[in-house]
Amino acid sequence: MTQVTKEYKAKMGANFSDRKNSFDDSKESIVFQKFLKDKNSGLSEYMLKELNLPKPITIKYEYKPTSERDMKLPLYYYKDATFNKYGKTNDVGIDACFKNKDDDIVCIFDFERSNKWGSLQHNKDWPAYYRNISFLERKAHFCDHDVNFFMVYFNTPMTKLLIVNKKDIIPFSMENVILVADNMNDIKRKLPYDRGYIFGDNLTDIEKRNFNDKRI
Repeated sequence: MTQVTKEYKAKMGANFSDRKNSFDDSKESIVFQKFLKDKNSGLSEYMLKELNLPKPITIKYEYKPTSERDMKLPLYYYKDATFNKYGKTNDVGIDACFKNKDDDIVCIFDFERSNKWGSLQHNKDWPAYYRNISFLERKAHFCDHDVNFFMVYFNTPMTKLLIVNKKDIIPFSMENVILVADNMNDIKRKLPYDRGYIFGDNLTDIEKRNFNDKRI
């Protein structure tokens, strides 16, 4: 049995018709921005509290091109902090970050969209056979930076997101996991459900039971 290959990762990342390639997180970034702008979602309040940022924050939206990919990536400005969507050429390899008025990175984000959570195959719900939140070993380097890190998981239609803070990731050890259907091994941290905070409307009973709802 082999470890997960680059080809497998690329295939999984390119699972969605609205992506140009397996590294294209532009749609996720736009949805994340919409959640931040929506006062009823509770996400901006959650971020302000987690990062101890001043409020209120106002959002101005424009596009910033990247030299590596043939697409336009969003750049968000806040009153006291900047959310900057980078291309993959940056040295951290992040999907997005908050920056302060001095252009210093305050925290970083990685986006991941599930092809199972919220899909028709699973009745638009959290899959019943999931027992934890999976944090992949290949993303562990994000936790090594001095600034805070948040892992953001989106459901298939991107109507809901689940966010986990670095402080709730690092206490757990990596485990070798067998992907039976693909006959491969992968390495991940298995995070308890209560380490995740969920945002979105029409939460199901399973989602309410599993995760913390931080809307204000």
